[in-house]
Amino acid sequence: MATSENESPENSNDVDRNLQLGISNAVSFGEVQEKVADVYTEVINLISMPGFDTYIKGKEDNLHDVDKKSLDMRRNDIKKTDCPIVITGETSSGKSTMINLLIGGKVLPTKITASTTKLCRIRNNKAYTILSRNKKEEILQTWRFEDLNKMSKKVKVLASTKDSGSLYLDIMMPLSIVQGNVIIVDTPGISDEEQENVASIMMDYLKNALAVVFVANVANAGGIQSDRLCRITTKLRSLMEKEMCCFNAEDTIFVLNKWDTIEDDEEKDEFFESAKTKLCTLWKEIDEKHILKLAAVKTPKTEEYKAMFDDFEKILRKVIAKNENKRTKSHFEYLNLILGRCHKHALSQLQRAKTEEEEIEKTLESLHTEIKQLDLLVQKAQDGIPNLITRFLDLTSDEFDKYLRSDDFQKAIFENEDIKACTRLTVKKRLFSCFEKTTMEWERNNIERIFLKAIEKELGNTCAAYCKTLDILKDIMDAPGAWISTIIAGLLLSLGVIGTVARGLIMTPVLGFGVTAVTFVAGYDWRQLITSHEQTLKTSFQDKLKVLSKQETRKIFKERYEVAITKKMKTLTKDTLPEKKNELEKKTNSTMKNLISQQKVVSILHEIHHAVSELIKTLNSIKCLQLH
Repeated sequence: MATSENESPENSNDVDRNLQLGISNAVSFGEVQEKVADVYTEVINLISMPGFDTYIKGKEDNLHDVDKKSLDMRRNDIKKTDCPIVITGETSSGKSTMINLLIGGKVLPTKITASTTKLCRIRNNKAYTILSRNKKEEILQTWRFEDLNKMSKKVKVLASTKDSGSLYLDIMMPLSIVQGNVIIVDTPGISDEEQENVASIMMDYLKNALAVVFVANVANAGGIQSDRLCRITTKLRSLMEKEMCCFNAEDTIFVLNKWDTIEDDEEKDEFFESAKTKLCTLWKEIDEKHILKLAAVKTPKTEEYKAMFDDFEKILRKVIAKNENKRTKSHFEYLNLILGRCHKHALSQLQRAKTEEEEIEKTLESLHTEIKQLDLLVQKAQDGIPNLITRFLDLTSDEFDKYLRSDDFQKAIFENEDIKACTRLTVKKRLFSCFEKTTMEWERNNIERIFLKAIEKELGNTCAAYCKTLDILKDIMDAPGAWISTIIAGLLLSLGVIGTVARGLIMTPVLGFGVTAVTFVAGYDWRQLITSHEQTLKTSFQDKLKVLSKQETRKIFKERYEVAITKKMKTLTKDTLPEKKNELEKKTNSTMKNLISQQKVVSILHEIHHAVSELIKTLNSIKCLQLH
């Protein structure tokens, strides 16, 4: 005998579904759903974290469609407990008859009209039970039956009763065609005279479908009513883009029912080819193997139609098997996918950010070191000017003395065209001019090198490097970048060292040389030059060069460079190097700001990476609960 009693959804369906899905008592199917829904909530929080859009989503093309709206939709979807296979089509297309064949009994009335306002949801269960539910899925009444026959009679009454409060009939019975949380849903048919509320009920429920079976009545007005079918497919297409995150367009079956009404074999072939063309145009994802012929009423009576039904059932079972627990599987796959992408990109970005942070830290450390070295250099340079000048003069006079006594110097003098072409009357003037030019050229070519060498010896390579790179006297430089040339620029405009020495010696009586028109540098006897051959000139030249001592030339170099070097070194230590220090300090401050900014980026990415890692752990733990 049937009974009626009020039950809560938690006490009725959830227990049944747990048994159907084989989930242990330790965790219910509803708990798994709630935990996955919680993961979606945390993912929404994740994408709202500071820096996610900039460093993760903005850098990963595969995450461009992950937003709060889509995640909210998926979070709502996972809360749905069923995986519905929705049967839809025109009124009187034979949907109910076909479903009765599938479930192995005449449970559904086969004459439900377009005015029917019930959706019949058939699910596997040990006991024969009917639940009446309202739009909010709240249970209105429960009926339990001893056998299928008694339940069928009640279904017929309930399905034909116009009850505005009852929207769903959950028909529960032992079934082989569906397992787990897969259900078969019989929807009201669509006709030209349908009421809008009926269409709305069916259309609204489509969003829950994980697979759809379209049933067409080939005997109705020339076959497929493409306008009616198109209305359903258009709605389905729209829902796929917005709400049906777990639906696969390939999980559709088109059944051409009442095939027995077409008697001519040739006409059947033409109709079938035409129908396939229309359906492929209407639903481009369709698998032609899923376009099937059926004569539901005649199936038990003939082998031909029974074979058609077997083909349909075989295809349907594949679709059902594919969709068993599909919703949960689909959400696990989706969450695995996006969290995996987030984790991979967050890790990559974090590693890159840390590398940049380390590089900035090295730059900052280098700047601090350079400032310290600069401070030490300033003090060392201030204290070391006298020693620097002494070393410079020693090096310069030594190298110059070696040059005067070198074959190169003698060659430069005696192979000069002016010397070769001189006469007795012009020899003094030309020889003196040649001496001046040659020694000036030596100065220009060597003084900077010698000075930098002296700086390296006394103050180190760092100071020498500054002297090379800092154009502290650019306004008076002869050659850009030649720092030492700027020191001596004013001193190299007229006379060479030899010229100065010569003129000084000519006017110095203590050296024992007469102040005559025939006196050469260091007492050179011009009268001998006038009367001698070339060899005599060279021999006399070498003898007289011995008079030019290194000590005397050192005095001349000191007069020429000591004051200028002292002045410019003081300018370097008091103005130029402090200015350089200010530049370094500004650069240090800027680098420190960059470091602080980069540290914030690292911190943000670390938090994102940690959050993603924790979500992956949570998701894996939920999987373990489901498996156990």
